[in-house]
Amino acid sequence: MSSQDSGTMVGKLAETVDHQHEKAWWQSKKFIAFLMTQLGMFVLMGVMIWQQEMAKIGENVAFMTLVVTSGFLATGYILGQAALDKFIRVAKISMGKEDPGA
Repeated sequence: MSSQDSGTMVGKLAETVDHQHEKAWWQSKKFIAFLMTQLGMFVLMGVMIWQQEMAKIGENVAFMTLVVTSGFLATGYILGQAALDKFIRVAKISMGKEDPGA
C-alpha cells in the first residue's frame, strides 16, 4: 500500500467520525471534581492574601505550595484529558464504531 493510499484511507476514516458522543462539560464527573478542587485552592489562596500583607505573601511557604500544587493539578488534568480524548477517538476510528451509550 502506498503512502497516498494510506493517506486517503485515513482521510475517509476521519471524515466519518461524529463528535456527538461527547458529553457536555457539566455532565463530566471528572471535570466537576477538578473544578471543585481548583475552587477550593483559590478560596484558600484568597483567604491567605486577605489575612496577610501583600508584601509578605511571597515569603509564605504555604501559599507558594498551594500555587504550585494548583498549577500541577491543572496541568495534569488537562494533559490527562487530552490524552484520553485522543485515545478514545483513535480507538473509535480504528474500530469504526460509535458510542452506543451516548
